[in-house]
Amino acid sequence: MTVFRARVRALTIMSHTVECEAAVKEMEILAESRISAAFPDSAEEPVKRRSWFAALSFTLVPLAVLTAVPAAAAASSTSGGTAVHQSDNRLSRPHPELNGKRIKAVNGAAVYLVLDGKRRWIPNPATYNNLFRSWDGIQSVIDIGNIEDGGQLSDGAILGKSPNAPEVYLISNGVKRWITSPAAMDKYFFAWNKIASVPSGALGNIPTGAPIS
Repeated sequence: MTVFRARVRALTIMSHTVECEAAVKEMEILAESRISAAFPDSAEEPVKRRSWFAALSFTLVPLAVLTAVPAAAAASSTSGGTAVHQSDNRLSRPHPELNGKRIKAVNGAAVYLVLDGKRRWIPNPATYNNLFRSWDGIQSVIDIGNIEDGGQLSDGAILGKSPNAPEVYLISNGVKRWITSPAAMDKYFFAWNKIASVPSGALGNIPTGAPIS
């Protein structure tokens, strides 16, 4: 009886092993089909078979790359909606490499412009529409608290110029800031067709701030 039970147990283990191997085989075939679909141009260099663990890694790495924002590239923006990971604001600092970006927290509602390396809240849609070409291109970011808060742009901030001069300014927070070139206009996504004509005398009375480039 003992020998019989041992044989039954051995047969059961072998059965489970065959089933597991079949499952792994199925996962490998599925992984290969996904890899082939993702890289159709690599048919000349067939992709080696991967275990299903490798297939999972292959799938998740691109997602991690898309959702994880490096500390040096953290930023924020205005239309959004879920829980956001906020870093300790004591770690925040300016990020001038992000200048010109329009950002929002992954699940936040506030949209910001990165200016002088700091995130500046755009207080309402009307102000946003005064400045930018469209709502396209706003980037959702993680760890928005890593970017120093620079306060908000003025409610009603505009782009303005004198009728008699070519210089275009961002007029906000009580100062006018010269936008130094068409390239700077593009970098900040400022709208050429939203530039308001401001009387020369009135424009001259507005204090001048640092240029935007």
